[in-house]
Amino acid sequence: MAGNTTIEMIRESGNYQDAIINHSVEDPGQSWNCITVGAYTEKEVISDPAMADTYKSLVHAGSISPFSSSSISWDKKWPIKPEVMLEGGNLLREVANPDHYGLKQ
Repeated sequence: MAGNTTIEMIRESGNYQDAIINHSVEDPGQSWNCITVGAYTEKEVISDPAMADTYKSLVHAGSISPFSSSSISWDKKWPIKPEVMLEGGNLLREVANPDHYGLKQ
């Protein structure tokens, strides 16, 4: 599985893209003989109108999920991971304080 990027990793990296790049696919997902599943998200719309003024989705629909990981930092001789992408959710952040993440969507 290409996942397990945490909210703490996103905070430490400063943005979700760096967190995904810096947190590469872990064992056993790095192996040549297994299929690795990563995550994208279609969850962008906040369904609760009361929350829509306070929170904003971190990534747009169709983007890699902030909770996924990748093999971008690997040598080119290694396989490209993940091979399969499934819905993995999104992350909400406060509009007034964009550095504050908290709610999984």
